[in-house]
Amino acid sequence: KEQRENAAAIAFVVLAENGQVDAVTASEQSALFAEWAPGVNYTVGNLRRYDGILYRCVQAHKSQEGWEPAAAASLWSVTSDPAEEWPEWSQPLGAHDAYGAGAKVRKTKKHWVSDTDGNVWEPGMYGWTEVVEPSLSRNHTELMLRSFGAEVECSGNRARVKGHPRLLGQRIEVPGDISSAAYLLVAGSVIAGSEIELKNVGLNPTRTGILDVLLDMGADLTIGNQRESGGELMGDIVVRSAKLHGTTIAGDLIPRLVDEIPVLAVAAACADGVTEIHDAQELKVKESNRLETIAQGLRAFGCDITVLEDGLRIVGGKPLAEGAVCDSFGDHRIAMSMTIAALAAEGAADIDGFEAVSVSWPSFWSDMQGLEVK
Repeated sequence: KEQRENAAAIAFVVLAENGQVDAVTASEQSALFAEWAPGVNYTVGNLRRYDGILYRCVQAHKSQEGWEPAAAASLWSVTSDPAEEWPEWSQPLGAHDAYGAGAKVRKTKKHWVSDTDGNVWEPGMYGWTEVVEPSLSRNHTELMLRSFGAEVECSGNRARVKGHPRLLGQRIEVPGDISSAAYLLVAGSVIAGSEIELKNVGLNPTRTGILDVLLDMGADLTIGNQRESGGELMGDIVVRSAKLHGTTIAGDLIPRLVDEIPVLAVAAACADGVTEIHDAQELKVKESNRLETIAQGLRAFGCDITVLEDGLRIVGGKPLAEGAVCDSFGDHRIAMSMTIAALAAEGAADIDGFEAVSVSWPSFWSDMQGLEVK
């Protein structure tokens, strides 16, 4: 109760990107806040890291003389050099104007983080909390909270949750991750004579951009046994090899398939014609700069691929070369994408740093061998 009465503003403050750290410890960060906003009492939260961005949740409290609105504005202007403005990618992800009145959060238009909603929403807050995003991103948090009994409202790119709900336990069948299924979907599409059935795959519409793109490229996909659990749609997918052609991936599609772009680049390399990917600058701040690392990997297979400012241009139709030597750069999605490229190529390939697959799929290679790929 005391915390709610005294809390005046909260901001998620970015401390570092790509390893460039301004302040790591809470005491260091508190010292900076004291310089940026003299006389304001701050509570500094735990250090967190998402998609290569390092940040802390910072709460500013009312003073005995009351709260000065100007101090809240200071939370939007803090930086390692107070004379500089925030670069667009590093705007604070949100600011709450008092717990008791709920909150309104707006993501930056230039840089979004695919999993932000779950970090911003706090069902323990009073009132309504609203998230407004430039493009519809993953809504697993909204669906999960609603299935447990929370009051959640969604309309277009807006979602809001009412604080202090009465949540009830549920029995949930967790669907298979479509980001992992993506490697098998592409492998089944580009390796001649393939037919793979994937059971219990998550079909959340905010995540199925890869299905839309593969179908647009001419893939042979059949979806059946659709059902719902915990608010999440799931089903079985059968993929068969097909002759793919190039396409364009951009705009609102990107948030629905951002993690699948590396393996879609492999599909594009095996497809006839040109594929262009735009609005994907988010990939520059993943576990690696995935625009550069997937391009380097596919060039090792002889692919004609160009890195654009916000994406890739891939000229397909040429068989992938054997004997490629490529690097995962410690990125699990690059390692798995290069594996699919190697399976589609004629002959063997070497992938340095293949152990990175253990981040998301430790049994990836044994599972691929279980498919009797020849």
